[in-house]
Amino acid sequence: VGGEYGTTATYMSEVALRGQRGFFASFQYVTLIGGQLLAVLVVVILQQLLTEEELRAWGWRIPFVVGAIAALISLMLRRSLHETSSAETRKDKDAGTIKGLFRDHAAAFITVLGYTAGGSLIFYTFTTYMQKYLVNTAGMTAKNASYVMTGALFLFM
Repeated sequence: VGGEYGTTATYMSEVALRGQRGFFASFQYVTLIGGQLLAVLVVVILQQLLTEEELRAWGWRIPFVVGAIAALISLMLRRSLHETSSAETRKDKDAGTIKGLFRDHAAAFITVLGYTAGGSLIFYTFTTYMQKYLVNTAGMTAKNASYVMTGALFLFM
């Protein structure tokens, strides 16, 4: 997600219908939470099907296989996208540069940076750290923490 988040949000806003950029771009954030939810569901399923010893011995590899398959599907889908820039846009020597960004869109850039940084900090603290906190500090079992996180992500979505 880290390498694709910005480009996906940009693409979604570029292909959006007039007056619906925010709505179209919001789908990227929903799929981010959906991906986290699917990842936790894979863990929950594996915890139900395998013993803890099996998970530690070889079961931990299964999510990587699922991720590899998802990456291949994503690559195939990405190759089918059409270019959204025009010939006029590509002729501008400052298009896509930091200089052009700050010259033409400084206020919008700072606004988006603030919202994105704050939202990402809260989201990743909650989704990444919370499960470790529940197990290491609150004393929950890994299975129960997975159940709690699955429910929380479902509600958060």
